Amino acid sequence: MGDTVSRRACEEGPLPTERVVFFGDSDIEYWDDSGWSSSFPDAVNIGMGGATIREAARHVESMVAAMRPKGFVVLCSGENDMEADSEVEPIFDMWKFTVETILASDLKPRIIMLSTKPEPDSTELLDNYKIYDDLIRDYCQSRSDVVFIDLHEAFNEIGNPRELYRDDGLHMTDMGYEIVTARVKAIMGQ
Repeated sequence: MGDTVSRRACEEGPLPTERVVFFGDSDIEYWDDSGWSSSFPDAVNIGMGGATIREAARHVESMVAAMRPKGFVVLCSGENDMEADSEVEPIFDMWKFTVETILASDLKPRIIMLSTKPEPDSTELLDNYKIYDDLIRDYCQSRSDVVFIDLHEAFNEIGNPRELYRDDGLHMTDMGYEIVTARVKAIMGQ
């Protein structure tokens, strides 16, 4: 994940600073592919497929120093850390470190955290997803600077149709991104 900033800086030149930052795994990276990222024209997307919250925790300090996030950081990370027998609390602890590092950064951005998804091809992980999301939800309830978007709730409200996911049953289609984008924009007041 730290390499994504370096890689993009080499490919594109220095990334813009003092912007909204989308940070996390493939659900963040593929936002660009969906076209929905045009809804956030001044934001910087540094998502990277396969990234874990362990990597986010390892690289968050260099990310906030290099990018100086402003306004919001949209974060999605944790699914790639899970296995059916995973201990969830250490994963949550890395998430908490990542979040608190971002919150303490110079420009004090708010965080919009996207929950895990009710992925049809990850049924063996859904119990751990629920534990992880519940820990994050509890943390967010006592704070005004971290907002939790529950994608299980959002997707299950419409029956969690297969059309929300690409052929792999894991990653969102444009239909999924449309729902997520609307919720993120509402929080940002757009």
